[in-house]
Amino acid sequence: MENLIANLEKLTKGIVDNLDGVTYEQLEDFVQRRGEIIAKLQSIPFSQISINPYRVQIQSLLKYDSIIIAKMEEIRQEANEGLSKISIGRQQKVGYESVGPYDSVFFDQKK
Repeated sequence: MENLIANLEKLTKGIVDNLDGVTYEQLEDFVQRRGEIIAKLQSIPFSQISINPYRVQIQSLLKYDSIIIAKMEEIRQEANEGLSKISIGRQQKVGYESVGPYDSVFFDQKK
């Protein structure tokens, strides 16, 4: 259990230390690895007595959640803005493309 919590702490602090330059792929990897560690922790049968030494350590790790979630939200906003730009570009492109038959035909006449 101690090893799992140490791995979780190392993983969390590693992502928080590099949060300014982190990509969405790195955040996705972090969430996946963190989920695996937490699943292993939840599968360990333990009593209330064995939890107490780790309680402070786990609570300190939980404080980083709001920082990590804020970064995830920032990346989500950037992705939404990118998708909006793509959508607007497609709509503008459709406006310039001819669709259907022509309404009228003009002929030049010689004078």
